[in-house]
Amino acid sequence: MSGPIRRILVAVDASPLSLAAAEAACRLAGRLGAQLEALFVEDINVVRLVAHPFVHTISLAAARRQSADDTLIGKALELQMVAARRALEAAMAASGTHGAFTVRRGRVEAELLEAARSCDLVCLGWSGRADPGARPRLGSVARAVTEAAAGSVLLLQKPSAGPVCLWWDGDGKGLEMAAGLAVQDGGRVDVLVPATDRIEGTRRGVDAVEALQRRGVRAGLRAVGRPTTLLAALPADAVLVLPADVGLTLDDLPCSAVVVR
Repeated sequence: MSGPIRRILVAVDASPLSLAAAEAACRLAGRLGAQLEALFVEDINVVRLVAHPFVHTISLAAARRQSADDTLIGKALELQMVAARRALEAAMAASGTHGAFTVRRGRVEAELLEAARSCDLVCLGWSGRADPGARPRLGSVARAVTEAAAGSVLLLQKPSAGPVCLWWDGDGKGLEMAAGLAVQDGGRVDVLVPATDRIEGTRRGVDAVEALQRRGVRAGLRAVGRPTTLLAALPADAVLVLPADVGLTLDDLPCSAVVVR
């Protein structure tokens, strides 16, 4: 984080992880005193698909196939938007925050990236669905936004967020972000250091812990070692803070992440 988080954008679509991301964004906005903007995008690709002459809908009520109906799809999008707005309002009330709710129609990735241009942090769900039986793959929208956003991105993999962990490779922005996420509620940062030399890695880890403590954050050295070993040491509900150019594959992460730029 090159500076304080003043504006937070959260993408909402009524899916479980997007609503969890909205709750996390509201909590962060309240703790950091940041402005909050929620964006619901009516996917233009869905709207266009309905106009295709070979697209049909199956009505369970009528028990028959019928031509796709713009009104039906429009009503479904409206109900999804209403659910997202109500969930956001409940999250804002619970956290004591205020924010704007915006609806746009277009390509989801493009609309999110356009809105993110004026924001310091983008929050969104890891994928469109939460599968308790397996770790979900990173969704296409989350991947596109993470790769192209100019600022930092919070990717929520689990409905609840646990300890803040810092992937420490000497990047000061990552350290500042971890401190900002933890200090607001008296939390702790666990430091992980990728290193083949354990002595040198431990020394660098201790330096990071001391730097966090000077910022008023409780911190400790969690692990030093190879990247695969460090990832295995992460709890599933952790929030891993890591630089955008760290070289890790996001699909390999076992927990939520904040990709810092």
